[in-house]
Amino acid sequence: KMSASAQREPSWFLFLAVSMTVALVLGYVLGNRNYSDYMRPYFDFHNLNLYTEIDPSRMRGQQLMDAGAIQFTEGTRLDISRSMGFKKGTMYCVAPISFGNETMKTYDFWAV
Repeated sequence: KMSASAQREPSWFLFLAVSMTVALVLGYVLGNRNYSDYMRPYFDFHNLNLYTEIDPSRMRGQQLMDAGAIQFTEGTRLDISRSMGFKKGTMYCVAPISFGNETMKTYDFWAV
């Protein structure tokens, strides 16, 4: 004869408790990762300011430290003669943003 404990059927409550615990932990971990990878950069960008009609020859970068996006005045161009590049797997290029053909003392705005 089998003992009384060996004849007992599996408890669905135990399966349900384990399943819910796994779901809770995975939901927390994956939800936190989703927020940090996708939502936080979105909120960070949208909490910054948008500046329009910026003349790079008259403004300093320090004046726009809270910029998320900058729209420059007409006549603004990339100074390709002073551009640089760096490659480590991916090619990264930068060029200063200037106004017209004038040479500036300092270049505070760069396109990446």
